[in-house]
Amino acid sequence: PWNQYFDYIRWGASLVHARFTELPAIIHANHPGALVGYHDYDLVNVNYVGEEAAQPSTDDAEYLPLPSPNDYDFYSFVFYGPWTTPAQVKEDLQRRTNNFVFYWGKQPLLLGETGFLTDTTLTAQQQTDFLNAVMDFTKANGMGYNYWAWQGAPGDNSALNVLNGQGQPTTVYQVLKL
Repeated sequence: PWNQYFDYIRWGASLVHARFTELPAIIHANHPGALVGYHDYDLVNVNYVGEEAAQPSTDDAEYLPLPSPNDYDFYSFVFYGPWTTPAQVKEDLQRRTNNFVFYWGKQPLLLGETGFLTDTTLTAQQQTDFLNAVMDFTKANGMGYNYWAWQGAPGDNSALNVLNGQGQPTTVYQVLKL
């Protein structure tokens, strides 16, 4: 059945494809040795090009934002909650990593955005457990990461912030420091 939402996503991917395919060659020609990465929010990350199918498919390759193969040095993707268990965090990260490997092969991956919603009902310990699961996965798979969190506002008790409302390090600081 026709899905207007996915047609729009695929149209957007075609625009990226047309503009970004030659970008690494241009950058490498002007800046030899520069690393050029592609950041994917959801097209490959959660397989929107495949209409969120559980498994990626070669049938969807024409909708990819980049050709395969391509000249990018690494790929970056986003990963935000919510999750119900730390095991679910690792399963979801593995599924997303598999999407990139399926479409583009073994290319270095960077978890370019990760973090959590601060309006959560999770306890500080649960939040820390989820972050530990993300960090364990990235370290075990040789991935870099970039954690997004804003400094807490006065009175903000979110354990997901690196600093609390008084500017003091939180448990997250200790997890990321390791």
